[in-house]
Amino acid sequence: MERLLGWLPSAKPRTSPTTDQFDHAASRTWRSRTALTPAELSFLHLLTRVVDGRFLILTKTRMADLFGLRRSEESLPAFDRIGRQHVDFVLCDPRTSEMLAAIEVDDRPLDHPDRVDRDRFMDRLFAWNRLPLIRIPSTFVYAPEKLRRELSRALGEQELQAV
Repeated sequence: MERLLGWLPSAKPRTSPTTDQFDHAASRTWRSRTALTPAELSFLHLLTRVVDGRFLILTKTRMADLFGLRRSEESLPAFDRIGRQHVDFVLCDPRTSEMLAAIEVDDRPLDHPDRVDRDRFMDRLFAWNRLPLIRIPSTFVYAPEKLRRELSRALGEQELQAV
């Protein structure tokens, strides 16, 4: 009889492989102390002053949250790529959350082959979807007036007034 009932699940629940895999990966993680790098935080402080409440500022937004993609066999590589990347900042209308522009603080060597490919992909993606992508070189000191001009040019607005 035991032999006949051997196919019945045991009373002891089994751990699924996906749970084991998750536990394995989770055990090798740590919580970051800060949400932004020092360069990103410095830039965010300046950006907050420059836009003076005219825009909602989102940080580290996944590109998959910015762009939809119809899933198909041909689009899987692009879908994977979009899902793994984020943009540093997104400026939105504070009333509607409509996305108006994205900002990348370029803080890595721009001539690195992976970076060149990523930047080219992002430039095409943002241009195709008509969402301005503003690239700001990372620096120790940011010039508020220069940032105001870049934002005004990208957003097609009159110069943002100095605060």
